[in-house]
Amino acid sequence: MQELDRKPRRSDGKNNRSLFRRTIFLMAVLGVGVFLPLIAQLYKLQIVEHEDWEKRAANQQTKNVSVAANRGTIYDREGRAMAMSATVYKLILSPMGVLGSVNKDDFKTADGKEDTAAYEKELYDRRKIIVDGIVDLFGYDEERLWSRIERINSGYEVLYYELEEEDAEKARAFISENKLSAGLQLTPSSKRYYPYSSVGSHVLGFMSQNKTSGDNKVGAQGIEMLYEDVLSGELGRVVTSKNGWGMEMISGYEMYFDAQNGYDVTLTLDERIQAMLEQTLAEGIETYDVVNGAFGLAIDPQTGAVLGMASTPDFDPNSYGKILNESLQKELDAIAEGKGKDSDEYIKALGDAQQKQWRNRTLSDTYEPGSVFKPITVSMGLEEGLISLDDHYFCGGSKRVGDRDISCHKHSGHGDQTLTQAVMNSCNVALMDIGEKLGPEIMWKYFEDYGLLSTTGIDLVGEVNSYFWTESSFKGPYGAQSVAVGSFGQTFKVTPIQMITAFAAVINGGHLLEPYLVQSISDGDGNTVFYHETQEVRQVISESTSEKLRGILEQVVQRLYERLSHRRQDGHL
Repeated sequence: MQELDRKPRRSDGKNNRSLFRRTIFLMAVLGVGVFLPLIAQLYKLQIVEHEDWEKRAANQQTKNVSVAANRGTIYDREGRAMAMSATVYKLILSPMGVLGSVNKDDFKTADGKEDTAAYEKELYDRRKIIVDGIVDLFGYDEERLWSRIERINSGYEVLYYELEEEDAEKARAFISENKLSAGLQLTPSSKRYYPYSSVGSHVLGFMSQNKTSGDNKVGAQGIEMLYEDVLSGELGRVVTSKNGWGMEMISGYEMYFDAQNGYDVTLTLDERIQAMLEQTLAEGIETYDVVNGAFGLAIDPQTGAVLGMASTPDFDPNSYGKILNESLQKELDAIAEGKGKDSDEYIKALGDAQQKQWRNRTLSDTYEPGSVFKPITVSMGLEEGLISLDDHYFCGGSKRVGDRDISCHKHSGHGDQTLTQAVMNSCNVALMDIGEKLGPEIMWKYFEDYGLLSTTGIDLVGEVNSYFWTESSFKGPYGAQSVAVGSFGQTFKVTPIQMITAFAAVINGGHLLEPYLVQSISDGDGNTVFYHETQEVRQVISESTSEKLRGILEQVVQRLYERLSHRRQDGHL
């Protein structure tokens, strides 16, 4: 029995070794389980997200201030500066810097404890010096300034974007006298000036901030917007190290990146012609009590260069948001009186009024050209050999087309007249006779050739296209009346720039040219980097046909001049 009860036993040494191995295995498993996520997180931070964290660290440790480039000047064709820039200054408040400029360690009681009351009083006094000073110097809203200076997590609050040199000098003296450089800074910037105020405003445009430009103004209309990249140049930067309060460290890192100045732009516009054109429009509006504004264009027919481009109502780019038009302002005043300037109705009305002033009607509006289109119809007939200068036309006051009598503007009629006389009389009946000879196929062809069915491609934004019949309806069985009224410029609409471009082709030898406003671009050293050469789209009519039209139109102008002279002599002008 004793032999049966005897069992083999492990020695204590073997048991200890087994326990040790299990312990080591468990520790290894636990170690892997604990450290593997840490290793993964370290890999993520050090490898995957390295660039992102590096940028964050740089942003925390450095201060990056943009340096404005000198924006290019816009000149007229004679070298007069119509848009130019000058140095101004941004006044920047750093609430974080103001907070950091008052050191808590300087405010302790005799037993070494922090004197909170004394610290807070000093901080309040420092802030009050700034608030009182800025309010006194520049009239800043006191309540708003207190609100901004207490944003202790902000290191960048722009109080003023465009301080002139005189005001900037006052700010410098105030900062220096009160040792406020930690909380207030002046940085150079640039401001756009338009020396001729509203002259050429729809061509020049203006500058403003938008959602993507940050603190910087960019071109918002006209040449300023279309040539933004050319005019603006590239911003420079000053990168310095900063402390935890956002203040620049005197002995820290510093690097400069120079700004690249913008190019100068020379326009085809002539400031004197432009001013005269605008003045003529203003006088016409007043004389004839025009309600919906007007537009005017002057172009060099030999090149397509636009010499003047005016539209009313207009605006002053120096204060582009201000309403200059009296009628629009009266409407706004009425809404403000009834609803208040904070009402949705007033805000919408103000925006609509601004858009009306900014609208360049020579590109964005269409109209029935009327009698100014008649020389184009005549050019079609002469070019096709269907009419001649020796032809005669009888006007009895109207013409029957299909089932409709279409009247001449002179209801009693012009009687018998030559082609030249018909143009001088602006006779609708004669033009309908010419249109009948042409027919829809030929007329449509010339609509296309004169560029009236497509935009001109002028170097400004906002150009719209014309409104014509569909080709099928114009050439269809019911198109005879469209041909008749179309011959004297009615029931279709073109833009003013389309009309003047087509008219120029009538008198310049038959060449349809692309209109343009920018003649050249030059760098800061005066070197020309771009020059606009005349761009011919197509030859529409022959030189001989164009010469005949010039002769007719010269007689039209001579007759008008004689009539005006007689009216002056009679005391009617």
